[in-house]
Amino acid sequence: MNAKDKKLVIVNQDVGYLFVDLANVALKHYDEVLLVSGSVLELGSRLDERVKIHPMVRYRRKSLLSRFTSWLLGFLQVAWLLRTRFHGFEVVVASNPPLNTLLPLLVRNKIGIYILDMYPEALHKTGMVSQKSLVVRAWTRLNRAAYRRFSAIWALTPSMKAAIQQEYGVEAGFAPAWASEISVELDRSFPDRVGLKQAWVVLYSGNLGREHEVEVLLDCAATLNDHEDLVFVIAGGGWKKKLLEERVAAKRLTNVRLLSKLPGVEFSALLDHARIGVVTQSVRTADVCIPSKTFNLLASGLPILGIGKPDSDFGALIDGTGSGQVFRPDQVDEMSRFVSSCWENETVWQNYRQRARTAAESFTRSNADRLVDQFAMGDSHR
Repeated sequence: MNAKDKKLVIVNQDVGYLFVDLANVALKHYDEVLLVSGSVLELGSRLDERVKIHPMVRYRRKSLLSRFTSWLLGFLQVAWLLRTRFHGFEVVVASNPPLNTLLPLLVRNKIGIYILDMYPEALHKTGMVSQKSLVVRAWTRLNRAAYRRFSAIWALTPSMKAAIQQEYGVEAGFAPAWASEISVELDRSFPDRVGLKQAWVVLYSGNLGREHEVEVLLDCAATLNDHEDLVFVIAGGGWKKKLLEERVAAKRLTNVRLLSKLPGVEFSALLDHARIGVVTQSVRTADVCIPSKTFNLLASGLPILGIGKPDSDFGALIDGTGSGQVFRPDQVDEMSRFVSSCWENETVWQNYRQRARTAAESFTRSNADRLVDQFAMGDSHR
């Protein structure tokens, strides 16, 4: 099937490198590609200048009310755009805003959806609302009708694929994420400027939200405070930032550094300097999402210290490839032994490092090529 002379709209309320790559790859199949988003973060991958950006309502994380409001307004805006300005375009949407699952009920475009998080499942799994609530029951019923009308459905993990097929009775494909191709210049002086040049760094960088059990790292730090030059670095912002600051001060943890969210050149330099990368996973949503930062850490050759649910897709990936270990949040002693073994023994650390790099070979931008190729050529479920 020749996809030339066609136009594509890609929709994601909060775009990172995954959807930047999808937009760039789509140019080989489509004469015109538009990216509809409230924000675009080009970490590593740069958006091709031929891709046009159309603004939409930004995703607001400040409160539950602002989240739901931005989701609803964003969904209504996208539905209106597809019915008016972009009614002749083919469409690939993310499950962000989550109400995008309902778009086939309102528009006639050929639509594929990339499920990065499952909704409304994530709402009741995180305790935001009851599973028996009217919102969840109505949304689930509408999803059952809407999912059947998608031209393509891709799931980020095998468990999400199975859940979609079981819950909604439709065929879905497995489309794993991939690592960002970091292209920014490293600010190699940055570790020295923040006093980390000689440090053996265990790094967490990202959101410090309610579902991220980052505070467990403080317990590890307290256990390993006699390990010379071993420093736990937590970079980012969010709801738990103040809590972390208070605990670090109360426990007088000299081996913990709290940094703000870093710009690309500084983050890349710190990533290059780190020895272990930390990924947190909400235990309650382990079956409906996987942290995308996992793939960037693997590509950087960093052994992974995972905090979440070992018997999840995330756990199977890390433990199964030998690229690190995943622990429950209450397994502080086990986490500490993992970090200590890497700190004490260069060979142990190098083995994890090599396995991380090997695992990353399955998560390259070729995954983006396959997803777009399938959709453009009409073979979208496999």
